[in-house]
Amino acid sequence: MYLACLHAENFRVFGSTPRKDGDADASLCLEFGPATNLFVGENDSGKTAIVDAIRLCLLTTAADFYRITRDNFHVGRDGRADSCTRTRRRPAGSGDSPSTCWP
Repeated sequence: MYLACLHAENFRVFGSTPRKDGDADASLCLEFGPATNLFVGENDSGKTAIVDAIRLCLLTTAADFYRITRDNFHVGRDGRADSCTRTRRRPAGSGDSPSTCWP
């Protein structure tokens, strides 16, 4: 399997996409290369949030149980986000399968 990109909105340190002109884009949009990809950054910069977002999208099974809690929703200047969207891309041409999560 090849993961081409990841878009995270209102998940942990990542905020929302602009809602109106002039708003900053605080969401995460990463494109991955076909080889090894490396996450490097300071503490609390979102490295683990990226890995956990990938785990949630892929619905992986691991030894530990993972569930979305209120603490996973981004807190911005207007307060805590009330939803986040997880989109799993299907093979080319088959569309998206979005699902929305609430705290």
